[in-house]
Amino acid sequence: KEPFSISYHTFEYTESLIVKICLENGLKGWGEGVPTDVLDNSGTRESFNEGCYVSKLLLGKQATDDTFSNFFKKATSSILKTAFDIALWDLRAKIQNKPVYALLGTNKRAMPPNCITVFLKDSLEETKKEAERILTHYKGLQVLKIKLKGKDDIERCKVIKEAAPANMKYVVDANQGFKRAEEAIKVLKEVKKILGEVVLFEQPMDKENLDGACQVTEALKPLVTVADESCENLSNLKEIIEKKAFSGINIKIQKMGGLTPSLRIAEEAVKHNLSLMVGQMFETPLSTAAGAAFGKGVKGVLLTDLDLDLELPKFCNGFVPFKDGKREPLEEKGFGFSLNEDYLIKLKQEELLSFNKEELAL
Repeated sequence: KEPFSISYHTFEYTESLIVKICLENGLKGWGEGVPTDVLDNSGTRESFNEGCYVSKLLLGKQATDDTFSNFFKKATSSILKTAFDIALWDLRAKIQNKPVYALLGTNKRAMPPNCITVFLKDSLEETKKEAERILTHYKGLQVLKIKLKGKDDIERCKVIKEAAPANMKYVVDANQGFKRAEEAIKVLKEVKKILGEVVLFEQPMDKENLDGACQVTEALKPLVTVADESCENLSNLKEIIEKKAFSGINIKIQKMGGLTPSLRIAEEAVKHNLSLMVGQMFETPLSTAAGAAFGKGVKGVLLTDLDLDLELPKFCNGFVPFKDGKREPLEEKGFGFSLNEDYLIKLKQEELLSFNKEELAL
């Protein structure tokens, strides 16, 4: 309903590609893909067009690993492949009559807490009002996430601390906002004094500056520093491990290309004693359900950061609730998700959503 800002951009809308894979027996798998370049949504339309063509390879074929492997070899769009990967996990879990999280690892692991973000505002007064709104609306919140930008951060943290209960925990995310390691270390140490219990610091410097990140990580020990923009694939992770640049990584399923590559990256990170958080791009409740399943099923997850869908119109059947400070996945087969197509039409009539009729029909 309102734009929101991080250190380098203000977002007013996003685009999403949603796919549905149907079997002859009536089972359906749902998946979502979104642009991973947050400054460029242009790939969504091209991904849809490619999907219309490449998906014909699946028609009438047996739902085997070879069939889908051939599809992934032919597809070039990362948005499309991510959506199909997530849909296949949904379908696979439904075939086995299990929730997706039970296929990803353990079904006995306690769900970690989920943070809600105070995005950047134009004034300290607006910042405090937004923090108060979040704290009032999201009962049971355990962890509040604060966005920094490398300017006026101390004052921003002070007004949020004033609004929050004494036992609140915090995540601090700079989104690459600091230019120099010395500046980041000075500010983040002061922020820690103000806030008290900080769960982790996220991406203090430019994603390419791993040497600077290493200095920050070393200076802030034993606090956890997490790579977000610096870790977009397995190659990035290996470089982070080699340089000891961070003590954790933020796994965003969309950024990593789906649940399958995210699992490989998580396994490698945990093997090298890195903490995990599960974040998201600008996604609908469908992809959030995938993130919640990942957070529940995969070991080593310290925190989930799944909040960007919470205030979207509820245009789906099946929604991961925010309850007792967590986003626990649904105890249903697959993700427990499908689109409410009648409500989508209503949202379009109210100009809250845009799509083409042929897209919905497909």
